[in-house]
Amino acid sequence: MTKSAETIINKTMKETAKVVRQMKEVIGKSKWFEIMPKSCNVPRIYGKIKLHKEGYPIRPIVDFRNTPTYMLSRFLSTILRPTRNNSKARIVDSFELVRRIKTTKIEEEEILVSFDVNSLYTKIPIQMAMIALKEKLNEDNGLKDRTQLSVEEIIKGIEFCLTTTYFTFEGKIYQQNEGVAMGSPISPIIADIFMDYWEENALKPFRSSLKCWWRYVDDTLVIVKKNDAEKLLSHINKHVDSIKFTMELENEIGELPMLDCKLQRMTDGSIKTTIYRKATHSGRFLDYYSAHPLSVKRGLIQGLADRIRRLTTAPEDQRKEIKVLFTMLLENNYPKEFIKDNIKKRKNRVKLENNKMEEWRKTVVIPYKNGTSEAIQRNLKNIGIRTTFKPTNLIKNKINQLKDPIKMMDKNNLIYKISCADCPTKYVGQTSRSLKIRVNEHKRLTKGQPTGTQAYKNLEKNSSIAAHAWDKNHNIDWDNVCILKTNMNKWKERLITESIFIKVTPDTCNKGDSVQLSTTWNIILNTNT
Repeated sequence: MTKSAETIINKTMKETAKVVRQMKEVIGKSKWFEIMPKSCNVPRIYGKIKLHKEGYPIRPIVDFRNTPTYMLSRFLSTILRPTRNNSKARIVDSFELVRRIKTTKIEEEEILVSFDVNSLYTKIPIQMAMIALKEKLNEDNGLKDRTQLSVEEIIKGIEFCLTTTYFTFEGKIYQQNEGVAMGSPISPIIADIFMDYWEENALKPFRSSLKCWWRYVDDTLVIVKKNDAEKLLSHINKHVDSIKFTMELENEIGELPMLDCKLQRMTDGSIKTTIYRKATHSGRFLDYYSAHPLSVKRGLIQGLADRIRRLTTAPEDQRKEIKVLFTMLLENNYPKEFIKDNIKKRKNRVKLENNKMEEWRKTVVIPYKNGTSEAIQRNLKNIGIRTTFKPTNLIKNKINQLKDPIKMMDKNNLIYKISCADCPTKYVGQTSRSLKIRVNEHKRLTKGQPTGTQAYKNLEKNSSIAAHAWDKNHNIDWDNVCILKTNMNKWKERLITESIFIKVTPDTCNKGDSVQLSTTWNIILNTNT
């Protein structure tokens, strides 16, 4: 594509706004405003290497966050999500796979097979997916309880999202012409709906010889008669031109990997399961000495131990896997006693206090700082507030530059600073729109001198830095506008952060704070200034 990113964004925002406006009366003003595109970026593609596959193919992923169709896709995905629940073939995780296998017997003339769709997302025929979607929605008795949008309105919105698939890579913009984009909120649901429809039609000739067809996204476990395995592969590869499968058969001792389980047929016809680790598994976990809460490290051990208990059916295999886990944790610097204490506990146990579930008034998320965060957590617990931690300085953010960077002036949802070129005065502001749009507004206000008291008051209200320029006859340093904080997606969060920066930045010309901060902040801010 030869059009500029700005041209494409503006065009897509207008088209998305038109689609959303047509829903306004049905979804209400609040939801309409929430999903309307505001200041947006171009979707960016990046890749994840499949280290476990021959030739190291790349899985393409498009980052749709903060793009014109993202909020519309998210809204529509909440409507569609329950439609996946009535699929007999779909499994949600390895635990469900094991539950099903426990009640399944395999006969001598049958074989364990796995089928994998090649690049499912990018091969889905959109028009066929829309036929499948319409059929699914018309059969959904609970649809009217979730939305008052008609089936036609839902399909129109989804088709728009699925066909508006452009992205940037190394500075150039490309259009995806086939399939759905991995990374869009709607794509996983459409993939499942399409595969349900495909299975219903493609598998009819083999129903009598199929004992099971259990699918997790594009990986499928099948028990079929040995003589029919190759015939089945040939048949399913002809049903839809773009959908092609590869097949893996159980090995000579009856073993077959599926998800993170290893399946093995037994002489009595039962199928036992244990943990499967790919050849690329490094044995690396979160190191014990890493700057993470102790609760996270406990949860890691308990979760891994629980996974072994739930995915491994034979007691002797469980004991073996626990020993393997113990060794790997030691190699990640976990103390022996710490491992022993936590390996006995179940991650998914019901936590009781005084024989009743813990009731919380509220949950807050705070940055993690060793020692300080735990102290805050203890104090908040005393007043019924649950505290969870989030890391603020990740290694991947320092070394991972797979996506095209967003230019500084195109970034949005941020706190920024503009300085005077002739004196130390500074202005701190916040915006949800792109920095370029907001800075241009300030620039325009420095070009037309206000006449009259009301005009000057309006100028001060809209741009204190422009008012400063007119008051002092100073120039503004437009070339060195800087960003103080990014990823401020919530309006109230931006206002509070803006007020904090106003307090800690000397010589600001802001007319008051954005919000009235608690006096508690004064102690902290005065200490750090």
